[in-house]
Amino acid sequence: MKISNIIFGILFLGSLFQAKAQTALFNVLASKGAVKYIAGGTTEEKSMIIGKKLFPQDKIVVGENSYLGLAHSGGKTIEIKRAGSYEVSSLSAEVANQNASVSKKYVDFLAGEINNNGQDMAKNKYKYMGVTGSVERGSDAIVIYASLTQPVLNSPSTIKWDLNDAVKTYKVQLWNIFDEVIYTTETTSNSVFIDFPKYNLAKEKNLFLLITSKENPSIKSEKINLKYVGAKEEEEVTKQITEMKGELKDDNALNKYVLANFYAEKGLVINAVNEFEAAIAQEPEVEDFKASYGEYLVATKIKDLK
Repeated sequence: MKISNIIFGILFLGSLFQAKAQTALFNVLASKGAVKYIAGGTTEEKSMIIGKKLFPQDKIVVGENSYLGLAHSGGKTIEIKRAGSYEVSSLSAEVANQNASVSKKYVDFLAGEINNNGQDMAKNKYKYMGVTGSVERGSDAIVIYASLTQPVLNSPSTIKWDLNDAVKTYKVQLWNIFDEVIYTTETTSNSVFIDFPKYNLAKEKNLFLLITSKENPSIKSEKINLKYVGAKEEEEVTKQITEMKGELKDDNALNKYVLANFYAEKGLVINAVNEFEAAIAQEPEVEDFKASYGEYLVATKIKDLK
């Protein structure tokens, strides 16, 4: 009886060790350049792909001028831009003891989304990349990066639209529910900064945005309803964002990418667009960020695949 108990104990501990060894420590969120991995117990280098799960016994090999963005199972993120060989278990030890309770939920959500369509994303990467940064040529429409009825926070925001080569100067107008123009400006760029608290969004509940060509008013956007999310939801979102920024302290592209997906999941398209573009601006050569952004613009029906 005692011998059987010992054998059972050995088998149980062995199964626990094996289960631990098979628990993924990282998910790959983005990769650029010569990035390889070596699975535990092997010597073969294989190309890294987004959505790849990395286990304790695995190794990572990063080449010169390459980039790797990882999401840890505990909710933290790591960017690797220095060439070299890295033990997955050692990288995990750097972040395992750091608390990331709020960001973990959204890092896990993002990793899950990537794992579900990672192969499709890799296959269709260039198709989605072609969606971003395009110029609408010969069009009579100005495409704002927002939904027709767009939930917004009562905080300053930058709103973006596609450049149109038929327009030299854009006229931006903000209306209240009484059809009164409460803000107007002109710009030659494809974005505008609006201080929503200044125009009493929380009190007004609904404002309307229209962008037209100064030279030819028939070239215009659709009228966008900017709808206040409400005090309770804004308080909750603001609290979570503050906590996430406290947990994801590094001011890097990967954390901006995580924040973009947080806003996207909340339906806050304007904020998501700003974070996607900030991530791309910081790491312009990482195509995975551009492809994910393009896929998001298609999913929100702001852009169409060409």
